[in-house]
Order: sequence, then structure tokens, then C-alpha cells
Amino acid sequence: MVARRGISKLRAWAEANIVIADGPRAGKRWRPGNPAWADVLDAMDDPALEQVTVRGSIQSGKTASLLVAALGHYAAGRSVLFYEPDEALKRAMSTRLRAWARVCRDGEVAASWERPRPPHSRTNERGGRLEVLSAGQRTTTLMRTAEVVILDELRAFGRDIVLELVDRMAAFGGRGRLITASSTGEEDSCRTTTELEKSDARHWFVPCPACGQRAPIVWANVVLPKTATARPSYLFPCCRAEVGTVALKRAIGAGAWRPTRKAAVTATRGYHADAFLSPFETLATVARAWQRASHHRKQTSSMAEIRAFQQGRLALPFKPEPAGGVTPEQIDVACRESYEGVPDGACVLIGAVDVQDNRLEAEVSAWGHQEVERSEDEVTGIRGWDSPGYHGL
Repeated sequence: MVARRGISKLRAWAEANIVIADGPRAGKRWRPGNPAWADVLDAMDDPALEQVTVRGSIQSGKTASLLVAALGHYAAGRSVLFYEPDEALKRAMSTRLRAWARVCRDGEVAASWERPRPPHSRTNERGGRLEVLSAGQRTTTLMRTAEVVILDELRAFGRDIVLELVDRMAAFGGRGRLITASSTGEEDSCRTTTELEKSDARHWFVPCPACGQRAPIVWANVVLPKTATARPSYLFPCCRAEVGTVALKRAIGAGAWRPTRKAAVTATRGYHADAFLSPFETLATVARAWQRASHHRKQTSSMAEIRAFQQGRLALPFKPEPAGGVTPEQIDVACRESYEGVPDGACVLIGAVDVQDNRLEAEVSAWGHQEVERSEDEVTGIRGWDSPGYHGL
């Protein structure tokens, strides 16, 4: 590899040799989706860094950067261990690596994929080795050493394996590096965020089109449309300038990475890459995703799509909303029913309790040998399940 001035050897090799094998840009030469990903790829080739962490959204480009890094380091003659959380992801990544390698313009990389090899391991004439393993192969993983360890979807691993994988690089005398790229998990147990906070946690700072002041894109500053025909906009808090999708995309293209904290561990670097850095997302598509999630929550009271939006678009760990309190007076008005005693003919009383997130709802039903009919007026106002027997008939 020979790097052009100002970029790493890895990125120079990728721009000259990588052809995208799948997705909407299949068959086209690889280029960073925007300057943000160019810097991330350069960091993955920086010998001064031991660990590079990317906390990214879906379709942001994090997996493509891992594919490029794996093939580039392999082409440079390094040993690369690509680690997946389960067998299904291992097979999927092996398939993608094979597809990207076969269309690579680097003849040696492409040819090495056609030679008979073990299904998840490749070597080339330059001494490079690329092996894809899964968490299910833990015993064999302990026997591996690698100069470059790539860890995909850290959040999905059932245990903390970062230190174990760092040990796999120890034999290379400080030249090894660990690369992780993952979406997020729960706030209190998000391994991706834990690794990001060991680093300098870089965010993409965008210049305001009006005053030039730089700040990260924050979802709270998105102005959602109030009518079906209106479009979303973004409000820069520095000078209250409000811009649309095109102007915001242009500003994002002029942004730059800036650290937001002092790294707790030296030789580490971290990046937060949300959907606004994706080449496939716009302000409008992100806003529509939020509207769908919000509508789903109103219709079903489920937080599933809100969680998916926060983790998948904003690349932030999900924090469940605390349950709201319920006063005894509210329970008395909304839930409590009047019982005039045990009905004649009742043989068995059954108590049922329904556990809610902030209360226990209980009901007592009376059962006898014969079903007792209630009038419509007696049934009106009864809360609970619809079964007549359940309501004590």
C-alpha cells in the first residue's frame, strides 16, 4: 500500500481496490459516505492506536468500514481475527467478506478467495491471514493470536470479552489493534457505551450555516412538521437559525470530529456515528421513523419502536421510562368496584391479581353450581375481563 498525502495506507488501498458487492451501491467503487467515515478508517490504520470504537446506528456505514478494514489489513499481510457474537452472524459476515473479496481490484486478495481453504479462514501470498470466528468457538479462540482483532456487535455478546481479545494481540509487541463497531443496548449494561467512554468519545461537530459555530446534531433540536405537507427542519440553538434537509446535509458534509472527553485509557479513540452520518438517511427519513415509533406507542402503549428508534437511529443506549406513581384516590376512582356481599349460591371465591408496572390489580369472583344472569344495568360499569363467569356471575 502507498498512501496519498493526508490519508492512511488503508484508505488509499480501499479507494483504489474495493468494489461494493452488495446493497444499493453494488458494483460501484468504494468511497467514504462522507468525511466522517474517512477519518474513522484512517484511525483503524493508525499504529499509535490500540483500540478504535464506533458506536453507530443502523445503515450508518459501520459494517462497511469493518469489511474494508478486514480486507485492507489482510491485503497488507497482517493477521486479522473477525469475531461475531453467534454462528448466524459469523456465516453472514463470511459470505459478505467472500463477496467483497471476489470483486476486489487487488488481484491477490481476489485470487486468495478462490483457492481451496477452510470455510472461514483465508491466507494470501503476502502472509496475511483472515479468520472469522464466533462466540460459540470460545475454546478455539483462546488459541488464536492476531495483529488486528475486529469485534462486530459487541452489545450482543453474552459476556465481556474485550480484555480476552486484547490478549490475542499481545504477541505482536504493541503493534496490535482492536476495532469494535456496534449498535447500543440498555443504558445500565451497554458494553458499546462502556468502551466508548474509555476513549475520547468523538462526536461530529457541524457548523451552523448562519454563524459558523460548531456543535453536534441533537435530536431535541429537530423541528417536526405540524402538517402532512410540511417538512422537518433543524434549529441551530447558537443563533436560532432554522434550516431544511438540504442545508443540513451540506453542513454535515462540512463537519469535523471533535473529542468530547479526555480518554480514560491511552491509545484509544471512539466515535459516535448516528443516522445523520448515514449516506442513506436524511432529516426527513429520520423524522418519519420517529413519527412511526411515536404513533405505534400511542396505539399500543409499547416502547418497542421508541427503543428501536433511539438505538437504531440515534445510536444511544435505551433508558426505560420510570413508572409513574398512582395515588390511592386514583385507584379508588378508576379501579375499585362495589361488592354487596357474597351472592347466594356461591360455593367458591377466586381471587386474581394482575401485576402492572406501578400497581397490583385484584379482583374476587364468586362461583356456584348455576350461572346467575345479570341485567344489563348490573353489568354496565364493570371493569376487567369480558368473561361473564369472571365477574362473579
